[in-house]
Amino acid sequence: MAGLAHEIAQFVAGWATLGAVSFGQPPHGPPPHGGFGPPPQGYGVPPQGYGGPPQHGFGPPVAATPPAVQINTDLALIVGLVVAMFCGCLPGGLFAVYFADQAKKAARRGDAVEANAKLRLSYIVSGVSVGILCLLPCLYFAFVFLVAGAGAIAG
Repeated sequence: MAGLAHEIAQFVAGWATLGAVSFGQPPHGPPPHGGFGPPPQGYGVPPQGYGGPPQHGFGPPVAATPPAVQINTDLALIVGLVVAMFCGCLPGGLFAVYFADQAKKAARRGDAVEANAKLRLSYIVSGVSVGILCLLPCLYFAFVFLVAGAGAIAG
């Protein structure tokens, strides 16, 4: 039993040394004084423009961005999406979503006049699309009844 344990120990020791890789000493021996030492000569003083901060301060102040305008564009986006879903063949819902997004971007920039104009345009496009959606079935049934009535009268 002791022989088997000794063979297993040698086998494990052999596998343990397989993964160990030794690179040996550096080609010119170890670095002097236990480190890499100072950089080689010839670098000199850095040219002007490199180094510490400028002596005159941090420069002129940057203009502040205008504050965002508080305009609620969420309702216009929701109405546009609902119109786009239910008026699938009409592109009005997509245009309404586009104009609502433009209104949101204008509000973020601080342009209240453009934001309100785009928001109003979004509502108008949504309303026209819903109106056309309601008008189409009425026109369809009126056309069918007129054709059917004309066919009944003629024949």
